[in-house]
Amino acid sequence: MWNVIRVTYKGNEDIKIRRVTTLQRHYELFSIKENEAIDKMFERFQTILNGLKSLGTEFSKTQNNLKILDNLPKV
Repeated sequence: MWNVIRVTYKGNEDIKIRRVTTLQRHYELFSIKENEAIDKMFERFQTILNGLKSLGTEFSKTQNNLKILDNLPKV
């Protein structure tokens, strides 16, 4: 029974790997959307980071800061 609950709510190792891969891809391709407010952009970015962290993958603060700075609107 516990195995069924674990697979249902957390997934097996294959599903975890797919989730990590998908979230890493979202991280790599992250960019601000046209006419998107900075707080909404940061919210989307934070969702990706939280998902990765919950699956045991984290990027350094420096990497995250550079990713955000690179995606701020060019004035």
